[in-house]
Amino acid sequence: EPPVFGKMTLFTSSPSG
Repeated sequence: EPPVFGKMTLFTSSPSG
């Protein structure tokens, strides 16, 4: 999986975003 996907998931998981 590309780094972008991981970043996207992290952002989505975060309440603020």
